[in-house]
Amino acid sequence: MGGHRKSEAGFTLIELLAVLVIIGLVSGTVVLSLSGPKAAARTETEELVRQFRLAAEEAIITGRPHAWGLSGTEHVFFRFHDTEWVPLSEPRLNPGSRIKLTREARNVKLTEEIIPLVIFEPIGMTTRFSLRIEADDRTVTIEGPGDGRIERTETAK
Repeated sequence: MGGHRKSEAGFTLIELLAVLVIIGLVSGTVVLSLSGPKAAARTETEELVRQFRLAAEEAIITGRPHAWGLSGTEHVFFRFHDTEWVPLSEPRLNPGSRIKLTREARNVKLTEEIIPLVIFEPIGMTTRFSLRIEADDRTVTIEGPGDGRIERTETAK
């Protein structure tokens, strides 16, 4: 007798987790667009830290690398699928923000093209980076020391 198995309908746990990540990224964009300009800058960085942590967790859970890319006007999260990076979201940055990214202790020149710059590995490691965002009267630094942690510090000008 043949070993035919009937296909089961439904979603895998990985598919459900991927949908949750996308919902989380999109909801962060909505929160940013509903705030005032000063609150938006603070909320934007808090949301970005949350999204970094979520991308790191998603990489571990799914066993697939995730990444984050940046241009002068927007940032995008990616998921590695088959042989290429697939964008997950395209939230805009606060127009009044001045941004400086350092990756592996080197300054990154921002271009129009958004490519993966910070990689979240399935083993829990990340690209070492420091993201400095100046907006209004605050400077926020988001750092990933490479061991999977994401840290945020804020100082007044």
